[in-house]
Amino acid sequence: MPHLSRIPGVLSTGDVLQWLSGNATKSLDILAQYWQFLPQPNNPKSGDYGFSKSDMRRFGADEGRRVYKALENAADRKIKIRIVQHSGFAPDFDQESADLAAGRPNVENATVLFEDWWGSGVVHAKVWISDKKDVYIGSANNDWKSLT
Repeated sequence: MPHLSRIPGVLSTGDVLQWLSGNATKSLDILAQYWQFLPQPNNPKSGDYGFSKSDMRRFGADEGRRVYKALENAADRKIKIRIVQHSGFAPDFDQESADLAAGRPNVENATVLFEDWWGSGVVHAKVWISDKKDVYIGSANNDWKSLT
């Protein structure tokens, strides 16, 4: 696949998510289907399985790492982060958000299972709200592959 140049003045989704995380001063609300910002080439349950670190870099996985680091930085700055997500399609697709919340009382992490209420359904929205004023509404999952 050819490398496509960015359009001048237009931020990538990864840049926007990092900006929202980095510029939040009070709160960050995130609604997501699942999480996999961090590549997992050693996890046999992951679609990343078997690829090398250099493959992951070439594929653009570093973009996901940067977004996750921006979230960690926001959490460490004591920004109130509220996360609502579906459990995802694999047992660990909510692990990154759980790790982000672990030991941080300013991070609330809720997993919703609609099948418990209605028999089926998923959280499919992708929304980030920073300080109740700056918003991302889009199609990118909280997944490094969605950012490449």
